[in-house]
Amino acid sequence: MRKKDVNAVGTILLIVIGGIVAAFQALNEALGQTGWLFVIVGIIVLIGESIWANERSKQQRRQALLEKYTDPEIVDAIMNKNFWVGQTHEQLRDSLGAPVDVDEQVLKTKVKHTWKYQRRGRNRYGLRVTLDNGVVVGWQTSG
Repeated sequence: MRKKDVNAVGTILLIVIGGIVAAFQALNEALGQTGWLFVIVGIIVLIGESIWANERSKQQRRQALLEKYTDPEIVDAIMNKNFWVGQTHEQLRDSLGAPVDVDEQVLKTKVKHTWKYQRRGRNRYGLRVTLDNGVVVGWQTSG
């Protein structure tokens, strides 16, 4: 970054922080001492609602996976983002999500895919999962 760009970013940041401080001062003058109680309670309610919505979302996903796979052990492993030898490509996608990139090799007796996750640079990935005919047969991790 050039020095001019750094100065511009610093100036913008200073203006934003100054605006926030001014807004808090104006709010304090308008609300007084007891008004802050309502603001704090409102913030606590919003945080609680966010946590509740997150838990509800996890429960709904778990229920959908139970309907799909019927085995609670598989569902627990998927919810914990685990992967294993013998896992199907559909279970892997439910567990780790869509890969960043996929390589495919078509051989005489099988189709070999390499699903790549955690991009670290040009053709560099933190995790490569190998599938033969849609089933996980191994993986490589790099530090």
